[in-house]
Amino acid sequence: RIKTELGLDATLEPLRAWLINQPQDGRISLILAESLQAGGQLDEAVQRTRRLMAAELGWVELAERDLRVILGQQPENAAALNALGYTLADQTERYDEAEALLVQAIEVLRAAYDGPHPNVASVIETLGMHHYQMENWAEGAAVYREALDMRKIVLEPPHPDISNNLGNLALVLKRKGDFAEAEAVYREALAMDTDLYGEEHREVAT
Repeated sequence: RIKTELGLDATLEPLRAWLINQPQDGRISLILAESLQAGGQLDEAVQRTRRLMAAELGWVELAERDLRVILGQQPENAAALNALGYTLADQTERYDEAEALLVQAIEVLRAAYDGPHPNVASVIETLGMHHYQMENWAEGAAVYREALDMRKIVLEPPHPDISNNLGNLALVLKRKGDFAEAEAVYREALAMDTDLYGEEHREVAT
């Protein structure tokens, strides 16, 4: 059925075989795999899609196994470090290990880029999410601010990533008890969402 709907050829059969009994969201992952296949990256497509699906479905062991294989071959693969750190932070109680992986990913990216970069900011924000889950409000606020400051340098506002970052910062400030500042940051995020999407969009309503 999936093969008919997407018109994928037989070279994606290994991926299709794994996804055939998975939820319908698997079609989205197959589309991603098809785009990678077009660039001659079928093996990467299969592995990346399986990791994404495993993480989304809560199959931590499968996702971790695949990511550990990558890190065994490429210890400084920032994407794999970030993905594993996020997965462990989000779906396990291995918080110290998760934080160490995220910090390592940030260090690798800082070394790779000359100055602020959106990729660095993205992983810094993931570290902020980890602190939020740990209820480390002060650390979370500091990390979210760092990501926000970097994004305001490298991205042209209004930008969805800046708006999302503002929302996350406001949430942790509220948890921290800094209600006045949290409201000010929420209002900044709301103004940016209005510029981005218009007053009637669901992003503005939320």
